[in-house]
Amino acid sequence: MKQLLNFQSREERLEKIDMFIDAMLEDNKRLSTYDLNTLLWRQFGSYVTKGRIAFRNERILLNENIRNTLCYNDKLQWLQSFSPVNEIERNLLYKFGKIEDIEQISIVDASQKHPETTVNQLRSLFEDTEITNLRSSLFDSGMSIFQANGKSYCIDFHNRSIICMEDYGFDTQRLKFGLNSHIKLPTERQTNIHINQDLVNSIANLLRHKAGSQDGNREWEVGGKSLYNDIDDNRDLKR
Repeated sequence: MKQLLNFQSREERLEKIDMFIDAMLEDNKRLSTYDLNTLLWRQFGSYVTKGRIAFRNERILLNENIRNTLCYNDKLQWLQSFSPVNEIERNLLYKFGKIEDIEQISIVDASQKHPETTVNQLRSLFEDTEITNLRSSLFDSGMSIFQANGKSYCIDFHNRSIICMEDYGFDTQRLKFGLNSHIKLPTERQTNIHINQDLVNSIANLLRHKAGSQDGNREWEVGGKSLYNDIDDNRDLKR
C-alpha cells in the first residue's frame, strides 16, 4: 500500500486515508487514537496527532466529528484502564469522566486489578513521620482522596488505580479534614450522584500538573498518554 501511494497525487492519498479512517471507525466505534495510528502507520506511513493527520510535512485537520469521536474514545479507554471491580468504582469513573453511558465502562474481575504499587506508595507516605500534611503529600504523588458510601477511596492517577483505603487497613481518620468529596452511592446502581466541585478541580489541577512532565500532555490514553481533548498518540510509531 505504501508503495502504491507513491504514484498517487496528494489529494488521492488524503482521500484514501480519510476513507480508511471512516471505515475503521465504522467497524469499531470505540477505536482509540493509539489503535488507529497502529493501523494508519502500517497502511499509509501516517498517523493522527492532536486531531490532525500527519502527512509528509503537513498536519491536515480531521473533520470535527472524527476528532470528537477519537477524543471520546481515548477518554473512555483511559477511564477503563483504572480497572473498576465494583459498581462504586465504576460510578465514580463515570461521574468525573462525564461519559454518555455508564455501561461503556466495564467492571473487571478482581484478578485483573494490580494495586500493589498504589498500596505500597500509600503505606510509605502514611508511615513517613516527617510528613506534616498527608493529604498534600498524597496529591503531590498523583493521588486524590474522596469518600463514597462512608468509605475513603484513593484514585492514583500515576498508576491508574482505584482502591478502597479501609480494605487495606489505612487509618483514614488522618484524612477526615477537608476531604475532596462526600458521595452517597448505591452499591448496585447509581441513580443520582453528586461530586463536590473540589474533586473535579483537584483532578483538573492534577492533570494540568502532569502535563508539565515528559509525555504529560497525553494522560487520557491507554497504552500511551493523552488528555482526552488532546488527541495525540504517535510516539511509538515514530521510533
